[in-house]
Amino acid sequence: MVVVVAVAMVGCERENPSSASLDPEPPVASFAAPSPNSPKNGAIITTGFRARLGWRVVQGATKYHVEVWSDELSRSLTHDRLADSTSFVLDSLNRATYYWHVQGLSPASLTGPWSSVRRFTVLGPQ
Repeated sequence: MVVVVAVAMVGCERENPSSASLDPEPPVASFAAPSPNSPKNGAIITTGFRARLGWRVVQGATKYHVEVWSDELSRSLTHDRLADSTSFVLDSLNRATYYWHVQGLSPASLTGPWSSVRRFTVLGPQ
C-alpha cells in the first residue's frame, strides 16, 4: 500500500525554493576583500605605542570598516573604525598583541568580504 501526502503551502511562494530562510542574508557588495599590507603580519613594533594599518585599494569600495582586537579568542574589539582612505593610525596602544581585519563598503554601504586576519605586537620603546 502506498500513501501519498500532499501539502499545500498557500501564501508561501518563493522565487527560489532552494533558498528557504527565515532570516535572509543582507545584500553584500560584489568586490574583493582588501589586502592588508602594513604592518607586516607578525610585526613587532618597538618605536612607540602607535601603529599605521594599511591595505590596498579595492575597486568599488568608497570606505573601509576596520576592526581591531587584542584577545584572539573573544575578539572583544579595542577599535572599530570607518576609514575614508586605505590607512589610518591607531594611537595610544598598550603593550599587547593586536589582531585586525578590514572590509570594503560600497557607496550604498553594502559590505564586502573581510580580509584575512593580521597580527602585530606593540612592545614600545626599549
